[in-house]
Amino acid sequence: LLNIESEYNLDNGFYTLGHYYHIRNDLEEAMNFFEKGIDNITEPHILAKVKTELMDIYEIVGMLKKAIEISVDDSSSDIIYRRGKISYKLAKDLFAGKEFDSALVYCKNIIEINSPKTLIDDTYFLMGEIYSACGNYNNALRCYREVVKLDRFRNSEIASLARKKIGVLTQLRKGE
Repeated sequence: LLNIESEYNLDNGFYTLGHYYHIRNDLEEAMNFFEKGIDNITEPHILAKVKTELMDIYEIVGMLKKAIEISVDDSSSDIIYRRGKISYKLAKDLFAGKEFDSALVYCKNIIEINSPKTLIDDTYFLMGEIYSACGNYNNALRCYREVVKLDRFRNSEIASLARKKIGVLTQLRKGE
């Protein structure tokens, strides 16, 4: 039917067909149906399923910015969690590519949505690394201190590393 009339509205059928292709690992065809579903599906719980699976596909194929874009206006906890997880992955990639300003934008987004909670300390640590790389040691210290503050049981590896970074930056500032 879609070969004959490409603009035919399948409504919730876009999810059904997208899911069918997704579980068969035909990601291109699944993306095609899910993308059409975003514009045509009106039932909120079906639309959330479409966004969830489409975000997963975008993450797999490396289209991280697109995954974030489709989730921005959604308040579903599952979508917000995925947006935070993908934002962190993108921020790390941007940091590795020395795109510090862009990496900070995605880090701040994670802090703003406060999800996933398991990555908040990692996000502050990454922000500390970004600020350090830019020579902004005051903000780097602030971020590393936040990592330590979030370590309630004083046993996380990242907090231990943050304490060391605080020590180094404090010594560096004394030497200035």
